[in-house]
Amino acid sequence: MHVGMNIVIYDFFCSNSPLYIDIMKVIEELDIYPNVEKIRDVDAIFNISDKPPVLFINGKKVIEGEYPDKEKLKDIIEKNL
Repeated sequence: MHVGMNIVIYDFFCSNSPLYIDIMKVIEELDIYPNVEKIRDVDAIFNISDKPPVLFINGKKVIEGEYPDKEKLKDIIEKNL
């Protein structure tokens, strides 16, 4: 299902990040196709927060400074569908 959701991940690791990996698993489980952007530029990250990783969904900061487990991520994404 295509959804009008924009997910932006600010993390140094990005593709190897536990946050990114779990987000991709949740997206697959929910069978949704949001726009996902990964930002790993140090300056861009620290312009947003001094506590990476940071996750934005539809322009709203939903995670900062933690790597939540997959179930918590699923709850967050479902609430923002």
